[in-house]
Amino acid sequence: MAFPGGKVDAADSDVGAAALREAYEEVGMRRRDARILGFMPTYFTGTNYLITPVVAEVEPSGPFVPNPGEVHSVFEVPLQRILDTESYGRFRIKRNGREHSTGRSTMMATQSGA
Repeated sequence: MAFPGGKVDAADSDVGAAALREAYEEVGMRRRDARILGFMPTYFTGTNYLITPVVAEVEPSGPFVPNPGEVHSVFEVPLQRILDTESYGRFRIKRNGREHSTGRSTMMATQSGA
C-alpha cells in the first residue's frame, strides 16, 4: 500500500505513470518492480484534491528507502487486512455549516523504517 502524492506532470503519460514516478521519488521504487492492475474510482477529498487510486502488484527488487523530504515512514499492511471490508469506513466533518465526507481506512499499520 502506498500513498504517493503529487500531480500528473506533462511528461507522465497518465495517472499510472504519475503514481510510479512519485513512488520512485518518494521511496525509490523502480517502475519495473510494479505492474499496474487498474484504477479505483476517482474522487475528491475533503480538502478538495482530486484523487485517482492506482492499484499495482509490486515485487520490490530492493528495500524502499523513504526520501526524508517527502516521506515520514514506510509500512506494510497484510493483504487480508486490505481485503477486509471492516478495514474501511467514512470520515465526516462539518465545516462552515456543510458536512464533508471521504473514505478512510481503519487499518493499523505495521511500521518499519524511519
